[in-house]
Amino acid sequence: PVLQGIAIAGVLLSTLSIVGPRSLMLNPNLYYLYQEEGYWNTHADTLNRILKDEEEVVALGPAGHHIRWYIEPRVLVGDTMDIEGRSGNYLLLLAEEAKRMAGAQVLYTDEKVSILKQR
Repeated sequence: PVLQGIAIAGVLLSTLSIVGPRSLMLNPNLYYLYQEEGYWNTHADTLNRILKDEEEVVALGPAGHHIRWYIEPRVLVGDTMDIEGRSGNYLLLLAEEAKRMAGAQVLYTDEKVSILKQR
């Protein structure tokens, strides 16, 4: 029992010395890049308010995986999707993607993103 306690204490001390006391107090979900204000964390509330009743949204344009962290509905990347005749909401990340969405209703637009509803 004494040797077992010494061994456990040794493992604990070596773990603390490797990890460091500072990292024990950090929240692993708060990576420093996501603490800085950027487009997605400053506009997420607005975009989610517009998409509040939707189950999914199709992202057209250079959609990175980070979009799924900020947008509450399920995000489908539609670059290779056949969207002709498909109804639903679209998150346009490039202005030229609007050409593919003739006749869609514009729900939101700003300098970076547009949300359109295709019926």
